[in-house]
Amino acid sequence: MADHTQFKDLALPALDKGLKVCRLRPNDKRPLSEGWVEEATSSKSVVEGWNAENPAYNCGAVVTRGCGYWVVDVDCLQFLMDSCPHEILPRDTYVVQTGGGGRHYYFSGEGPFDSIKHVKNPSPEKYKKADGSECKSVMDVVCDRGQVLVAGNVHPKTRKPYAVLQDCQLAECPPSFLAWLRKTVEGRTAERPKAQSEKKQGKSILVRRGWVPEVELAKAGLKFEAKERDGKVFLNYHALMPEGCLKKGGKHHTADGTEEGNECCGFVVRDLGFAWDLGHACHTGCGGGGTIECLAALGIEFKEIVHVGGVRRAVLDRGDSIPPEPISWLWPRYIPRGKLTSFAGLQAQGKSPVTRDLVARVTSGADWPDGTPNDLGKRTAIIVSFEDDWESVMVPALAASGADPSKYFRFRMTQSSEEADSYEVQMALDQDIAELARVAREVEAVLIVIDPATSFLGNLHPNKEEKVRPMLDRLSSDLADACNASVLFTGHLNKKPDLTNANQRMMGCAAWTGVPRANLFADDDSEAEETDQYSHVFYPHRTPNKGPALKYKTKQVSVTIAGKTFDEVVVVEWGGEADMVSEVFAQSVSKADRGRAAEAGELVAKMIRDSKEGQVAVSVIAKELARLGYEDLWKNSGRIKKKVPAVAVKEERITFWKLKQDKEQEGMFNDKENGNDC
Repeated sequence: MADHTQFKDLALPALDKGLKVCRLRPNDKRPLSEGWVEEATSSKSVVEGWNAENPAYNCGAVVTRGCGYWVVDVDCLQFLMDSCPHEILPRDTYVVQTGGGGRHYYFSGEGPFDSIKHVKNPSPEKYKKADGSECKSVMDVVCDRGQVLVAGNVHPKTRKPYAVLQDCQLAECPPSFLAWLRKTVEGRTAERPKAQSEKKQGKSILVRRGWVPEVELAKAGLKFEAKERDGKVFLNYHALMPEGCLKKGGKHHTADGTEEGNECCGFVVRDLGFAWDLGHACHTGCGGGGTIECLAALGIEFKEIVHVGGVRRAVLDRGDSIPPEPISWLWPRYIPRGKLTSFAGLQAQGKSPVTRDLVARVTSGADWPDGTPNDLGKRTAIIVSFEDDWESVMVPALAASGADPSKYFRFRMTQSSEEADSYEVQMALDQDIAELARVAREVEAVLIVIDPATSFLGNLHPNKEEKVRPMLDRLSSDLADACNASVLFTGHLNKKPDLTNANQRMMGCAAWTGVPRANLFADDDSEAEETDQYSHVFYPHRTPNKGPALKYKTKQVSVTIAGKTFDEVVVVEWGGEADMVSEVFAQSVSKADRGRAAEAGELVAKMIRDSKEGQVAVSVIAKELARLGYEDLWKNSGRIKKKVPAVAVKEERITFWKLKQDKEQEGMFNDKENGNDC
């Protein structure tokens, strides 16, 4: 645990200063989640919630354009004292002494630059950090998409606290100090000549979060040895690549990289939370390696991987410059490839068994439930699910469904820190999408099942549109699209059966059905008979060129795996197209139609009560309702059936409806005759 008391002890005083805060990893400067800029808050209730989640979090003050303040982060105090006239140093604003011996000057208003500006060290031999270590940047001017540790945090390396040096409200930057800042930033000195034994790093670039450098560089054919140091990962490749440095026209060192004092050429990766900082470093003999140039040598185009940040500019694409692309499918007419698909229904409607059945078809290459051939053949799937026990439920059920166990993977997350070895943590969609995408690319998964999505939201609330929609957008772009995989997530229907639009029925906000390219629903089959019939409907809704509704049921089977027999294993059996589609999802239902359905239900109930047999043929009911003006409602007869309420029975190939209460009483009588108490 960090050296402070609790997260809220850091955050609440910062809020009192008008700052927005975010969660940082315990004993670390790095943000907890990749969406740290968007999640920054000035709400005390949110801070209390984060504190309850983990009081050991460190706390950062987030700086963005429009937040009302900016920060000058001085890493080397000696540089400031030598370079800035003492009489213009700010004296009337909030100042924090950092745990590394520097200072944070907070100013109100908009910052003078549109991003973070780094002032390079003009004399590394002279200007060092307080602990004597190298100081590459003597000062940073943080104006957008940056964060600094607030007072009360403890420096991760020196273990010294960040302390308030000047306690007052934030003030505007004095004009004289602002002029000095502009001059210093715009006239920052060029890089010094490197010593022969040092690397020369080209300008780094920001890479989008979904493009994981270690994974993608390896896929491009780069052989490297990864080493971690000072919060960076060095991917040294020179000794492992026959052509040496990737920089074209550069003077290469010895192929085996063993020359005394010779550090291998390599890429340098730094995790910024919202993006990757990627640079290329060379021995002086190579003349320096341009990052973009070296990526191009591997066939990687900079524009395809760059993180979109910094200055925002509008771009127009004329219609005839956009090549049309037909949608591709995993399961034609039901589940599109490279897109999100939602699958919703009430409890006990077999959603999880259906997803396991789909995984089995992906991994075995079996045909799809509607008989469409699986043209992809045997492919790989990833399952993110922990509602059912894997050893006793998931593995037997997947085996009974026909899945190839060598082609599906259970997804888990682990976490490690300086204080503890690796331990398992819950996967969270607000921070782990990049990791899920990384492993999906590694195994070339074509289907990723998240069952249910609400179990893996992290700190997101399922009813908050402004939180859920950005997460689903990232799930679509950084996972489904980036990996060309179908991402299928499940969810429950909300408790609002009177909503007239099916898209409003899934969980708590419109994003759950609005962002996915296809929506699937499970519902009870209104025409299912009592004995051993297909009791559920699998219905595609808002799906391009959607297929017909399909009937299915769950059943229990036995399966033997490695000599062990598992009984009562739940699997899905499909029953072809459904004649009557789901009452809820077939179409929108107006309030007037719901009232007329109730009227029709009362009429049918009277018909059944007045009949001598206590049941009426469905064909007779349909004709009578048509005569009375309810013909338009019969196409969704399940709605009327529920209003009666009635159950379907079949006698000599004729389907009848009888009152549900009569059928239940009949069952009770039979139980008593058989000697069973009810």
